[in-house]
Amino acid sequence: MQKWQDYEVIICGAGVGGLALAIALGRQGRRVVVLEKHQAEALVHRGELLQPRTLEILEEWNVLAELQARGSLLISAMEARTAQGVYLGELNFEMLPEMYNHGLAQYYHEIKSALYAVARNLAEIRYGARVLNLERDARGKVIGVRVIEDNREKLITACLTVGADGRTSQVRREMGVTAPVFEYPHQLLGLDLTDVPYLQPKMCAFLSKNGVRVLYPMPGNRGRLYVQIQRGEFASIKQRGMRAWQKELLDWTPGLHCVEEHLPQDFSAAQIQGAWSYSVFPWAQAGVVLLGDAAHYVHPTAGQGMNAAIVDAWFLAHVLEETTERRELTSASLANALARYDQRRREFDFVGLLCHRLALFCTSTTGHRRALARWSLRVNRNNRFLQYRLMRNVAGYSSKPFSLVERLRQYVAFPIPAVALADEKAGDSFS
Repeated sequence: MQKWQDYEVIICGAGVGGLALAIALGRQGRRVVVLEKHQAEALVHRGELLQPRTLEILEEWNVLAELQARGSLLISAMEARTAQGVYLGELNFEMLPEMYNHGLAQYYHEIKSALYAVARNLAEIRYGARVLNLERDARGKVIGVRVIEDNREKLITACLTVGADGRTSQVRREMGVTAPVFEYPHQLLGLDLTDVPYLQPKMCAFLSKNGVRVLYPMPGNRGRLYVQIQRGEFASIKQRGMRAWQKELLDWTPGLHCVEEHLPQDFSAAQIQGAWSYSVFPWAQAGVVLLGDAAHYVHPTAGQGMNAAIVDAWFLAHVLEETTERRELTSASLANALARYDQRRREFDFVGLLCHRLALFCTSTTGHRRALARWSLRVNRNNRFLQYRLMRNVAGYSSKPFSLVERLRQYVAFPIPAVALADEKAGDSFS
């Protein structure tokens, strides 16, 4: 058995959340190691939209310039249309008073590469190191991990161990915490489009009788299209063939005829993205904590999962710095910091509920629910109060739910006084 040197923090997982935390803690001067079980990265369809609050954090960490150098695209709005392409309404980032009043579109692997370019100078990153189990002391406090690396078992010790190892987290299993998982009755089929320079800088959701189709531009005159399909349907789609399926897709969603010639010729590069929702409890135990997909998962339609992982990392680093004297991770200061971090779950419950409601709003295939969604979008397209509140929640600047009176005004189309929007903006803190 080989014992490795001690660190202040061990981060299990070199995804977006793990690399983000490595940057945040490395900037504090902490000794950090990141352990990633995979040797090479797989190209996956996920996490392409960075929200405004996330952009502020990435700017603070000097990561945003790396992303911009990779040709990231500005996204000005998230809009909804009928299957025929008729405009229903939108959430416009430009109504935000903050510096970053836009989103940013970039491929997930490029976002990870940008984070890695900064993290590698602040932390030790080890690929091919698979976590076997958590190591605990006689009192049950986690003091590190046992890993397999270079075909040898090693013990790596640290004051704090972080599980940033995704939806199937080994660290979470070792902690013994679980959560009920809600699995949506559909999946999203992701397709890459090429040579489409004319797409507007918006994420456009077409609401069809067969579910949502989300289209948006990507760097390099490319685009991405996510098509809602029934869970397990992809096998029969492939059997029918791309040409037959494309005809059905365009019959269901005529608004997509604008990109017909840019659709792929086969399914070789297509990917299926599952749709789940959960938030475990607790996120923290003595000496160990979870973040990102290891702690929570939301429906991808709202574009919150990756952003939530980055905010988790920012907040965890913030409470560690704020609650530790001379930045030393004593048992008392660490327990205090983790207790504060664990309280963040209450705020995330709102994010999870928001994502769930937006998902049901966009993905419903039931006639009356689809009609209600279209009607609500139309009657509220000029409701600046509603749009502003929702936009700040989605952008990551607030987690303020609607009151009963505000919801009644929304659904029965009573006008909200202009002074309400002015009061809302005046009450916000933009620090």
